[in-house]
Amino acid sequence: MFSVGSLKEVKALQIAGIPFNVPQEELARAYFYLLENPLDHHFVYKTESPELLDIWVDQIINDRRFSYSWSSKYLAPYLYHIAGNKFTVGETLQKIYNAIKDKTDFYYVLAQIAANSNCPADILRALCCHDSSGVRSGVAGNPNTPPDVLLMMKKDRSPYVKIKLARNPHTPQEVLKHLANSERENVVVAVAENINVCFEILNKIILYSSFIKAKKAAINNPNYPLAKIIDYATDVRNLLYSDAYTLHYDVGVVAIALASSRLPVELANQLLEEMLACQKYIYNLDFFIASVLQHPGIKTELLLAASMHKATEIRQAAQEVLKRKAA
Repeated sequence: MFSVGSLKEVKALQIAGIPFNVPQEELARAYFYLLENPLDHHFVYKTESPELLDIWVDQIINDRRFSYSWSSKYLAPYLYHIAGNKFTVGETLQKIYNAIKDKTDFYYVLAQIAANSNCPADILRALCCHDSSGVRSGVAGNPNTPPDVLLMMKKDRSPYVKIKLARNPHTPQEVLKHLANSERENVVVAVAENINVCFEILNKIILYSSFIKAKKAAINNPNYPLAKIIDYATDVRNLLYSDAYTLHYDVGVVAIALASSRLPVELANQLLEEMLACQKYIYNLDFFIASVLQHPGIKTELLLAASMHKATEIRQAAQEVLKRKAA
């Protein structure tokens, strides 16, 4: 058994990876050290012992200073870091919540509780309509938030809440569909990057969104079929050998597909080589070439050939890629 006379000794034991079994009276001594050295309160966030965190919460909420509004603020930073600690279990978070839910100045601690993945569902349900957008954002981004609560939050006006909802892998598709129509680019991009967003929503973003960054994110999302990306490249390739001279759909989407790292490297290089050799007039051909040059798998010899192309757009695109590779 190790006797812990201060929080610094607890820290040393944890850094060394040595397990410790500490009597509660020794932990109390560490607690008083913590209060006397406020600059060390950030260490609470790094503590990996659920038992130690729970004991500290008991000591804080039973501290007589916690009963007074002017002095309870002094203890708030410790609760803040405990609430945000990934090793703080649900029962401990419940203790903190019960102690501060009626304290209006502790909303930022509530935000930490709401964002903690160990937070009980009933607390998340209670906080989903909190006045603070920071608290609601924590609820919206928490993987433990019940789907019906996430569904209820879809009309929240806060952009921070919308982004958290859009990123949450457990957000219902109905909510993601609603958020995909947002006028805020970062919200639509977050929807397009969601690992569980369905193809229908991704396709809608690709075809109808006015945000280029969102279109790129949607095409690069693994839930968007690779076959669709290959089809875009194949359509361009077929254009080289047909009587047609243009594609009859959004060339911007085609350009994004050609630059996507998901496009097979061999196909990207073959298509670029054939486009560089093409003598036929094709509307937006230079644009397509400049786009596929952005593909990360393009061979150096093709980049060098493109860097000497007569078309300024192609030449500049190739030179920029070569500079990035040389850096």
